[in-house]
Amino acid sequence: MGKTTIIMLSTGLILGLTLLITNLLQKRKRTSMSDWEVADRDLPYYVVIGTQLATAMGGGVLVGHVGNAYNFGLSILCYGLFSSSTLLFIAFIAKWLRRNNFSTVPDVVQSFRGRNKAISIIAAIMSAVIPFGWCISNLSAFAKLYTQMTGIPVNVLIIVLAVVAILFVMPAGLKTVAWTDFIFAIAITVGGVFVTLKALNMAGGFSQVTAAVPEEIISFPKGLMAAGGFTILSWFLSLVPGGITNQMYMQRVFAIRDEKRLTPTLLISVVLVFLTDVWAFFMGTSIRAINPNMAGELATGWFLDQLPIWFLVVFAGMITCTILSTISSGIQSTVVNITRDCYGVINPEAAKDDAGMLKVSRMLTVILLLFAAVSAMYIPSVLNTLVYSYSYSAAAMLMPVYGAYIFRKKEFCTNEGILASMVGGIVVCIIFQVIGTSIPFVAYGLAASIVLFFAVGFATRKPVPDHVN
Repeated sequence: MGKTTIIMLSTGLILGLTLLITNLLQKRKRTSMSDWEVADRDLPYYVVIGTQLATAMGGGVLVGHVGNAYNFGLSILCYGLFSSSTLLFIAFIAKWLRRNNFSTVPDVVQSFRGRNKAISIIAAIMSAVIPFGWCISNLSAFAKLYTQMTGIPVNVLIIVLAVVAILFVMPAGLKTVAWTDFIFAIAITVGGVFVTLKALNMAGGFSQVTAAVPEEIISFPKGLMAAGGFTILSWFLSLVPGGITNQMYMQRVFAIRDEKRLTPTLLISVVLVFLTDVWAFFMGTSIRAINPNMAGELATGWFLDQLPIWFLVVFAGMITCTILSTISSGIQSTVVNITRDCYGVINPEAAKDDAGMLKVSRMLTVILLLFAAVSAMYIPSVLNTLVYSYSYSAAAMLMPVYGAYIFRKKEFCTNEGILASMVGGIVVCIIFQVIGTSIPFVAYGLAASIVLFFAVGFATRKPVPDHVN
């Protein structure tokens, strides 16, 4: 009881101070939908870097990635390479994105050939798949870790964190989320270094880790393929196409104050996001060297239980900051999709009422976080949740965003082709996931999406609108 009380008090103190500092840093003014959606396009570049890092370094890294490093060693660096490289692709179109003042990924898709209700709604749903999947997986990850530290039931912890996340999103949407993420990123970096050193020290140093861990998962380059070709191919096909259309990353591009700083900001973010999996590698292999006989996703939780109370208090704060940053980012992004790209399209008059839309956004934040909490109680695997969400988003959104961008000045880039590409990618993914194949189902979805984009596009080609830039 004493340990639980200390951990909960220290965690509450960290979160309370973060909210206080965030409120002091922000300009005192009435919140607008521009604040909620894109932080009024006024985020300093260093805040963008911090929020990109904090968003990426969530419960998926703490539980799923450390677990994969525990099981497969160096293979987790392949995951890190795939996930971080997506920001390079976004950098390719970043200035164009910022210059056009987009707010969501569906905005991007509809900039090529004009508004279309079906495209807007489907694109909104598929853009929300990844951030909402991150919410579910991070609620689950938090509960798995904290239940081992405190003994509090998993479902209670999930509900508590969902309520706390509501408090962090409510004040001003992305503006609140981004500034709290920046503070969280500092805590994550400092805490991560100390925890890694502690894990290596408990394992007897890295030389002892390499001696204790199976050679086939830690030797270079052999260890890079330890997870198996199928798994690594699945990671690549899901993470790269899905990540480059990840709305959470793009929103930070939409929100940066200085367009000239976009490229260096994203390049720094690439390095930092990759380092989160370098961290997972050292943590996972160190824990395996200490205890080689457990399931990978239990590794971080088990390690926590071995820490002295003073160190556990520090790490508990880092865990909460890490996971809460991703949940708040994910739910804010999901809410923007539903309010702007679904509700606003179905009810255009309501979309003109800034105060009304803000009220709807806050109500949806509560509803969706509670729904995510219930979902987290019944979805056991953190990493599988992330991979599946990436797979469907990739199949639906790759061609409508990047294919349409590349061919935006061609007559065969049409709304009909974009819509067929989205629907076909989703349907084919469902079919092949149900059937089960030796090739990841996302590969078939991507292939169908590409073929339909061109086939239907050529069949419905039209003159290019004058507004396309």
